Amino acid sequence: AILVSRTVPFKVENCMRDKGGRYLIIKGLVYGESVSILNVYGPSNHSVEFVTKVFTDIAELASINSFVGGDFNCHFTSLMNKLQVTRIPSPPPYRQGPWHHGISM
Repeated sequence: AILVSRTVPFKVENCMRDKGGRYLIIKGLVYGESVSILNVYGPSNHSVEFVTKVFTDIAELASINSFVGGDFNCHFTSLMNKLQVTRIPSPPPYRQGPWHHGISM
């Protein structure tokens, strides 16, 4: 979803979305200026076809003022994608000291 405040005089000229609901592109006018907004949530399989399609479609609706947001769900290098995740241990549970008696948190 792309949210535009009701106080912004945004007039939609064109809208494009993929069949799977992974991205939405809107093009419109704000104070007479052309604006394009893309919101994307990429698949976790790092699909080259998906990224190619997204950028092909945004190029079709691009304007001088283009904004891209969301999550492409990909890494810039294959090395980063293969690194193991190191879990950070949770801190110990909070313990109230004797000075907290009778005080509700």
